[in-house]
Amino acid sequence: MALSKNKIKLYRSLYQKKYRDKENLYLAEGKKNVTEAIQNAPESIIEIICTEDFLHNTAITKGINVEVCNYNTISKISSLSTPQPIIAILQKPGFSNRFSGEVKDLTLVLEDIKDPGNLGTIIRLADWFGVEQVICSENCVDCYNPKVVQASMGSIFRMQLIYTGIASFIHMIREKGIEVYGTSLDGHDIFESEVAFPSVLVMGNESSGLSEEVKKAVTKNLLIPSFSKNNKKSESLNVSTATAIALSEFRRQCSYSK
Repeated sequence: MALSKNKIKLYRSLYQKKYRDKENLYLAEGKKNVTEAIQNAPESIIEIICTEDFLHNTAITKGINVEVCNYNTISKISSLSTPQPIIAILQKPGFSNRFSGEVKDLTLVLEDIKDPGNLGTIIRLADWFGVEQVICSENCVDCYNPKVVQASMGSIFRMQLIYTGIASFIHMIREKGIEVYGTSLDGHDIFESEVAFPSVLVMGNESSGLSEEVKKAVTKNLLIPSFSKNNKKSESLNVSTATAIALSEFRRQCSYSK
């Protein structure tokens, strides 16, 4: 059965944040992301759109509404240069994504991450390293941007993502006696610094790093040192690469502290 023109128009509009906010909906594309959504957030799925051939080869939980249509129709909705034969339309989380006041052993905070690919990759890294909460500044790219969802490879469905004011969040956490660590080029060597747990790790913007306000608010600023012997070495690391290194070191220290 063909999708109506109104539905196609609605789902295409979800590329833009203002319509995602207005409709409280977002898209997940491709078998990997849709399968993860089915396994981890089936209650959020409004509808799955796929080709008939794909439907016969995919396990879809009973009770989820499925709309079968041709590949050309899916291409009209997809944000990908090479559209996948399956798309899920999901409802954005509500009150569950408000900060509860509880900090796990390791919480990740992001200040003004602008690139959707970086945010999606960082969400995937957080999932890999067992981080359950990612706190985003209000100027971070929208986590329900299709490129973020795609880059997360399904990890977004296992993650609590909260948007809030970072400076006030850090002050609140420090009042609880929890250590907050920033990352900056003028920080202390991360591999020579002892990290306390539970703790909060703050990563900054791709080009400007942490704001001065946040640098002053954290307990300690850490540096990932360069080991290059070339004077023309890179000035800095990509933020998702830096996040991977920092989370790995935090997890290494956490395992030894138990």
